[in-house]
Amino acid sequence: MLEMLKQYNGDSVYLAVFAGSLLILALAEDKKASGRAGLRAVLSVLIAVAVLYNGIAYRLIGKLTDTTTYYRFFWMLPVIFVIAYVITTLYTGKNKWYRIGAAGLLVLCMGIGCNVFIRPANMHKITNVYGLKQDTIEIADAITEDFGQTKLQDADGPVVAFDLLLQSQIRSYEPTIRWGISRNAYLWQAENGFDYENGRYKIQQRIIAAVSEGQKEDAAKLRHSIDNRDIDYLVIRTEYDMDAYLQTVDIVPIYRSELYTLYKVLV
Repeated sequence: MLEMLKQYNGDSVYLAVFAGSLLILALAEDKKASGRAGLRAVLSVLIAVAVLYNGIAYRLIGKLTDTTTYYRFFWMLPVIFVIAYVITTLYTGKNKWYRIGAAGLLVLCMGIGCNVFIRPANMHKITNVYGLKQDTIEIADAITEDFGQTKLQDADGPVVAFDLLLQSQIRSYEPTIRWGISRNAYLWQAENGFDYENGRYKIQQRIIAAVSEGQKEDAAKLRHSIDNRDIDYLVIRTEYDMDAYLQTVDIVPIYRSELYTLYKVLV
């Protein structure tokens, strides 16, 4: 259980704030006519923490779904919701000092995570109304513009292979762009490495190797994987210098942003 706490809390103050929230909840509820309702509430939450943080629960959840993706949401249930409930209750109360204390507690939670992140080095002026990196917007616009010129207006959106970071950002800007690599494939590869013979997502692994790491493996097999996934475009970091390699299988660069190159898959 201690390892689970370290993994999902790191060096943050959230666990301490959570414990304080439980104490406030117990004291507040115990003063009400409900008697020992506060104690029962605290015991219920502590039982939930014990069940969710132990290694057995971790392994069981891992058999049902991907632990790296969903276990953090179970972490949020007892910790974040209880903190939010107590802060909200205090802040909306009539006692002025309670409101001041709740506001201070909120600032503490926001200001300190695994490291102090409210500091000048982490504050940046927003360059666009979407709050996204400029590369994301430029690449998305280039894809939709080119796709609109070459496809029927009623066709489905373009299928594009990105690295995982860009893929997660671009969806919030242009939802018509479809992923050429599934999120599950990325998560499996991150956990298991590349295995083109016996691993899962064999076809997608080859594409991940190219777009995410700039690997120049067998170009013909890469093209076969791309055609199998009906991918229209690839987006790869320019520093990987993939132009000559991809042009051997009729995949050509059509746009460059500051960090990325957009490649079109020729039919």
